[in-house]
Amino acid sequence: MPIQKLNPYLIFNGTAEKAIQLYEKALGARTEGLSRFGDVPGSRTPAEHRNRVVHAALHLGEGVVMVSDAMPDRPSPTEGNVHVCLDFDDVADMTRRFGALAEGGQVTMPL
Repeated sequence: MPIQKLNPYLIFNGTAEKAIQLYEKALGARTEGLSRFGDVPGSRTPAEHRNRVVHAALHLGEGVVMVSDAMPDRPSPTEGNVHVCLDFDDVADMTRRFGALAEGGQVTMPL
């Protein structure tokens, strides 16, 4: 099965919510699935960081941009902070392709 979509993933250092609000206002983005660090079951996130965005999908026309804040103890560089997320409809194919991309690369988040 070919790749279905290419979704950029933007990582912020505690300002994801402000970015989401900007993209909603400036671009007409529609936010879906917003969750916060404090929403994660068993989260050990310090109280002052529980409101950080752990994930949100912003629909922009036919496209989707995903947004998150970095882990509080692992800030994202201010340059080169875009990740590419591939959307698959077949788990086996996704697993195979993830493995192929991981070979010789650096996995920052396991599948």
